[in-house]
Parts: sequence; structure tokens; C-alpha cells
Amino acid sequence: PEYADSNVSTMVYNIKVATPTSSVASSTRNNDFTVTLNTTTPGATLRYTTDGSNPTVASPLYTGVPINIDGTITAGGVATLKIRGFKTNLVDSDIATYTYTMKAADPVFNHPTGGPFGIPINTEQLTTTTTGATIAYAFDADPLVAPTASGPSPLTVNPIWWTTTVNAYAYKAGYQNSNTVSRSYTGISVPPGITIP
Repeated sequence: PEYADSNVSTMVYNIKVATPTSSVASSTRNNDFTVTLNTTTPGATLRYTTDGSNPTVASPLYTGVPINIDGTITAGGVATLKIRGFKTNLVDSDIATYTYTMKAADPVFNHPTGGPFGIPINTEQLTTTTTGATIAYAFDADPLVAPTASGPSPLTVNPIWWTTTVNAYAYKAGYQNSNTVSRSYTGISVPPGITIP
């Protein structure tokens, strides 16, 4: 028997660049850091942004040099990295978005406890692991002592026979402030002065 030719079937395949990845997952970070970018599509180029906009062919080209993530590219203390892959004759990749919350690390008190102290302690040092951060602090002392203003400068109080509380937080440009931490000192003779470098 005679057969007619079949209908022509057309299959269209859209080959797409794989979604790029960053070497550092979205997270909260206490210091500046760098990331590297990767794609599993051979020959694809990666372009990225750090201003929240979607990458285009005109966006910065990733050349293999690590990208700095720091307080200069944040909005509200959050850095947004967007990456997209491109290759001729392939569909552009999906946009990969990574968010990094840049937050100053909580200040740490040098002395593990706040007393009671029967003898003077020369200094209480407050530190933070966030490089370049400043520590602001204030005293909540006995009502007979005038309240002390907040500030990053060295400060000393010498209340006798009562409790002094120190409240402190760390801050840095482009970062979110750390949590406020407190330490109460109970003095028997003269509680410690406070020195913050």
C-alpha cells in the first residue's frame, strides 16, 4: 500500500547557561571578606552587580579576581550580590542572588564577671572582633553620680558601695550596629575604671 509522508515534528531545545554560584553562601558577617564566582557551563562569562540591580551584558565582568564584600556596597548594612551567566547561542542563566548582612560583632568584656570586687581593678577593656569598629558605651551609675554621656573615648568612674552598669555596642560605617551588651560591677571598695582603646 501507498503511505503518505508523515507530518514534520519540530522540537525546540533552549539550552541555558547554568545558574552561577558564589563561594560564600548568604550569611551574616562580622568583617569584610571576598568571594569567588563559578559556573558549570564551559565557556560562559559571568557578570555581576552589588547595587541590587539585575546583571546585564554591560555589568562588570568577573575575571577570576575575588570580589570584595564590605561596608562600601551595603544598603542598611546588607550587601546584595547578583550574578548571571552569558554565552553566545545559549539562553542567559537565571540570576543568582546572595545577601550578606554586615554586622559589627558584640563587644566583649575583658573580665569574665562583674564582681563583687574588694580591691580596685585597674581597667576593664572592651574589644570587638570587627576590624575597624568603634565601641560606644555609657554608664548607668548610682543616682548620686551624674549620668555619663556615651562616647568612644576612655572614661573612668569611681562609685563606692554601689553597682555600676556598663552598656556598650560596636559600630562601623556600612555595618549594622552590634547588639548592646551590659555588665554590672558591684564594688566593695572601689570598682574598676573603664578604658576602651
